[in-house]
Amino acid sequence: MVWVIVAGVLIVGGIATFYIMRMLKGKLRIELTQTGFAYDAPITGKITILAKKPIESTRLIISLVAEETRRYRDRDNNDKRETREIFRNEVVLAGSKSYSAQETDEITFSIPGAPRGMQGAVPSGESSGMPGTLGSALKMGLQAMTGDRREVDWKLDARLDCPGLDLVHSQVIHFM
Repeated sequence: MVWVIVAGVLIVGGIATFYIMRMLKGKLRIELTQTGFAYDAPITGKITILAKKPIESTRLIISLVAEETRRYRDRDNNDKRETREIFRNEVVLAGSKSYSAQETDEITFSIPGAPRGMQGAVPSGESSGMPGTLGSALKMGLQAMTGDRREVDWKLDARLDCPGLDLVHSQVIHFM
């Protein structure tokens, strides 16, 4: 029993050390020009980099990512959840760069929005490609019978690649 407690303390301590080391290295922040975006419309904003220590980066990447979460019941009627990435578009914003301690840098970006073909991949509670009230009712009925629900969440991921720990930040995106 004691070894379980020791293992738990070591795991929690390791995770805390990881996040503290990343925080001491610097900070990355995404700021968007608006909160909602149309499909196929570019997503624009800026990334702010705050280096708390000297950093040698290899590149700065912004990615538009869609993750589908499926919630369902298995044969034993247990609730299950599966998440998978269904879309990723990466844009390299900057190559190798050195940042001195306490340096701040702002980089503007524009990344293509979700393709129009992904309109069926929208968060729950919105239209899912089945037109009209009848389509919505059929979908809700099927989900109630099978317990199968699918939701798609969109986000922007920014990553400053550097030796050791990368600086990362994510921002939820809503499409209209």
